[in-house]
Amino acid sequence: MARRDAALLILLGAVWGSVYPLTTFVLRELPPPAVVLARTGLSALGLLPLAARRHVLRPAAARPLAVSGAALLQAAIPLVLLLFGSVWLFPLVTALVAGDIIAAEHHNGTLKTIFTRSLDRGQIFAGKLLAAATHALLALGLLVVAGIAAGLYPSWRAASLPIAGTLREEAVA
Repeated sequence: MARRDAALLILLGAVWGSVYPLTTFVLRELPPPAVVLARTGLSALGLLPLAARRHVLRPAAARPLAVSGAALLQAAIPLVLLLFGSVWLFPLVTALVAGDIIAAEHHNGTLKTIFTRSLDRGQIFAGKLLAAATHALLALGLLVVAGIAAGLYPSWRAASLPIAGTLREEAVA
């Protein structure tokens, strides 16, 4: 990888990643789909002058359905799902698992047996808390891996076939 490409990749990561802490504040006032629409729209407005200068808008205008589908599949839908997952789904699953750790012991009748051990209640609670935290970290790691894989998979094919439908030489090499 050339130095310029590495620098651009780092810049892209910094700009893209700096948005996520700000999203927390924005989501207090706006619903997730509105945030995704605003981010996608602002990105499009920023990239349109660059695309016009490089003369790539004409092939894209010839295939509006393909461009719209690619935008939905690679940008809008994943961002809405990630926002929904991070705001509602991930905390909900973590809370359910943490609650089930104690509730299952009580339901199965093994909670009294655990309390008869030589550990005090604080140590038992700390162990249960550590188990819930481990589950949360593993789930978060799985979410990161799944997000990276889902983000890369459509890009492999999209990188080799531009909108005009001809194969780029640099994507093949």
